[in-house]
Amino acid sequence: MVPLTHSIVAILLLTGGTFDLMAQQRIQYTFDAVEEAGVLVVPGNDLRFDGALQPFRDNPRSKLIGLEQVRPYGLIITNTSDRPISVVSLRWERDYANQPPNFTLERLDSRQTPDRSAQFLPGQSYMALPRMAGFGPNLALIDPAMAARTAGQFQKANTISVVVDAVIFDDGRLVGPDTGGMAVTYEAERSAIANILRDLTNIQDQGGSPRAYFQQLLTLRPQRTVQVADSLRDSPYRYDAARFRLATIFASKTEDAGTAIAALTTMQANIKPVHR
Repeated sequence: MVPLTHSIVAILLLTGGTFDLMAQQRIQYTFDAVEEAGVLVVPGNDLRFDGALQPFRDNPRSKLIGLEQVRPYGLIITNTSDRPISVVSLRWERDYANQPPNFTLERLDSRQTPDRSAQFLPGQSYMALPRMAGFGPNLALIDPAMAARTAGQFQKANTISVVVDAVIFDDGRLVGPDTGGMAVTYEAERSAIANILRDLTNIQDQGGSPRAYFQQLLTLRPQRTVQVADSLRDSPYRYDAARFRLATIFASKTEDAGTAIAALTTMQANIKPVHR
């Protein structure tokens, strides 16, 4: 099913600096495909937003100063399904007059944590804001300075599209348009983990140093292999990026291959083959 689009014309008062004017801005939200799978999405301009915000207000750790500046571009996402969610991928696309389109990507992602501490459990809510996505369940730690910078840039756009691009459940099921290629990223990360596990097993058998191995991987910085326009589905780059990210996790704290093998085996078990 092609996801429907919710369009809201927001009247934003721009204040601060040289701004003191009333601007009309069109904000489009796309999330119907994920709602059908049991993911409730409440945009910042929705009348339900204040009610959805209450658990964040009730959390004494939350810091909400600055929220109103970026609220029109934000979402509160609640897992109303009966399965944990591993990844939520979000995309903010901005169109400016006489400028090329711009976009911001954010991910709520539990796959790179061995204990799955960031997993999005049934009943939990997360706040997603551009450049500040995924603080934790019912937790918002907003940086007022970042909120002000983001609002200043977003308010200059003529049109903004806020898309819940992909949701991947813990069993590998993917819903959403996935224009950002999360399925490609998933498979690239599965391959990177499998290859590193193979190498570490050989290192362990030979009595080698896993730290030296990871330090060597850090010298292999990921490089784009296609034009920027096609980069969202650049599988070789995503493989290299996944391998580099794993090396940064383990290079400074891995004393023996067995420890790394155990952690990576847990990660591997958490990344199921993606399916629709």
